[in-house]
Amino acid sequence: MIPDKVNVVGIEYQIKEVPFIEIDSNRNYQGACRYGETTIEILDSLSVSRKEQVFIHELTHAIFNEAG
Repeated sequence: MIPDKVNVVGIEYQIKEVPFIEIDSNRNYQGACRYGETTIEILDSLSVSRKEQVFIHELTHAIFNEAG
């Protein structure tokens, strides 16, 4: 199960399921970690197991970013 928010070394990231994820005018993404907004976005049309995989992937980005 994916939480609504997660604490990454003292920084709270909100977890959002969204209809699309756009990065540099490209919508071919399943997830995104928005460091400045402290959010993790996950494509809402994915299966539950794939959402969990994408969440862990994006959480890893957040951890590395906050760790410096």
